[in-house]
Amino acid sequence: MTTEIEVPEIQEDELLKEEIEELEAEVTHLRDGFHVVDSQSADWVVKKALEAQDDVDRLKAQYQVNMRKAQRRLEFFSLFREQEMEYWLRSQLNGKTRSIGLEHGTIGLRHVSWGVDIVDEQEAIASAERVIPNAVQIKKSLLKKELKKHIEDTGEVIDGCSIKPEYDKFYIQAPRTKK
Repeated sequence: MTTEIEVPEIQEDELLKEEIEELEAEVTHLRDGFHVVDSQSADWVVKKALEAQDDVDRLKAQYQVNMRKAQRRLEFFSLFREQEMEYWLRSQLNGKTRSIGLEHGTIGLRHVSWGVDIVDEQEAIASAERVIPNAVQIKKSLLKKELKKHIEDTGEVIDGCSIKPEYDKFYIQAPRTKK
């Protein structure tokens, strides 16, 4: 199933041109000695201030809409297609390289070494105090480096911990710009 992303055409140049012309007219009016001298001139300032506030509110709302659209596009291309991209990448790699340069960027695999997940911190601290005291700091948090070293040396995974297996992490990198 193919998902299409609808991107409305924005005629920014025309809108921007109109805004610039309006602002130039207002600046000329103000520069030519505009002063609030009566209810009509005061009302004109109020009108312009409210229009400016409406513009700010409109632009904030438009920004939020555009950010949501951009976020959905990013999720679509990075998350939903990541598995397909990784599968294709793995089929193209010859065992010597871990990345492929493409016209618009590089895709590849980065090795992520195994690590320690602290499942139950209190239980792990109590266990580490008995088994590997130098893995416990005075503030009673665990040093993953010491836990990992203990597991490597003894093969023992203390209570409250589990092993995170190593894996290759997929990435996308923009091309480097030439200086």
